[in-house]
Amino acid sequence: MKLLEKIVLPVYSFTNVSDKVLDTAILVAKVFGSQITLVHGEMNSVEADNGQDVDLRKMSTKIVENGICAGYVMLESGNFAEQIIKYADSNGVNLIITGSGEESKYGELDNDVKNLVLKSEIPVWVVRMGVGSEIKRILCPVEFSDFSCGALRNAIHLARSFGAVLTVLHVTETTDGSSNNTGHGKSLNCVKEEVELDNLLKDFNFSDVTWDKVVCSGVVYQEILKAKYDSDADVVVMWAAGLSRAVSGDWDSTVERVINEVPCSVVIVKSNEIIQAQGETVGKDIDKILAEGKMLMEKGFYGEALKQFSICLDIDPYFEPAWECSVNANERSGNDKEAEECRKQLKLVKEKHWQQQVMADIRSHHSAFNKHN
Repeated sequence: MKLLEKIVLPVYSFTNVSDKVLDTAILVAKVFGSQITLVHGEMNSVEADNGQDVDLRKMSTKIVENGICAGYVMLESGNFAEQIIKYADSNGVNLIITGSGEESKYGELDNDVKNLVLKSEIPVWVVRMGVGSEIKRILCPVEFSDFSCGALRNAIHLARSFGAVLTVLHVTETTDGSSNNTGHGKSLNCVKEEVELDNLLKDFNFSDVTWDKVVCSGVVYQEILKAKYDSDADVVVMWAAGLSRAVSGDWDSTVERVINEVPCSVVIVKSNEIIQAQGETVGKDIDKILAEGKMLMEKGFYGEALKQFSICLDIDPYFEPAWECSVNANERSGNDKEAEECRKQLKLVKEKHWQQQVMADIRSHHSAFNKHN
């Protein structure tokens, strides 16, 4: 079972795929066991003569040398961003990783990249040129929508998977654009929204993640930029509505400002999430199902892990490892009552196995059970 199975790396031109972009894709693929597909538009004779077909093979070779499955797809002519989205939608792609199209840390996105970010429902990871590919600190700005919660879930999973420090940021926007973050106290609205945020965060599982929370007031995109510098974030994870959803355009304009101005990579999450636990148990033996459950548990997908352990117990109700893992997963997710119930069942199973072992020992040693004709 792979949590992030397929990554697409668009090659608009060979200026948008720097070593940093390719290194980021390889890093993500290594962590999640993903495959990378290089996607290029139809190559004309000039591009072929300039050796760009050779460059594609070099990129593919580098991916394979890092132990990652690599593929290559040549798209039909037409709008390249739309062709990428069409390919990604029809091939179950989890994540699109692209360069920003600019050689510096700042500046507006290349038009193809901008269209991709606007129109794709599949998450897009925009790698800024001139920045490193390490992921040690992640910043996730949130408000109170379901879409924002999706971005936060992904930020938590990314932080856990990369061992990165996560900063959760909420900004109370002031009507006059002023900021009340001078240390002399927070506005009443800011205090109210911090309480609301605390209640929201109770529903998220931050186990095995080092994280902090920042609540402030001001102009949202400016506070996000400030928080990036304060936290020294390598990646900003945000949600965006794009063109497919009728919600307030204020947040999308904030996202666009952040992407254009923040000197680090940005991950845009929409209706689809980056990391999705999807398993197929048909034809698999109980040990493989248990192993997949353990992997999900270590990645923080406790609900999905418990489903795998439940499947094991449907196969064999006396399978001790599945009961032990169920106890562990429930404890980690804060389900103390369920953990105690599983613990009781585990005790009963162990007692039954002990009784069976005692009877087996008696049968093997007692003469009454060893009469020979």
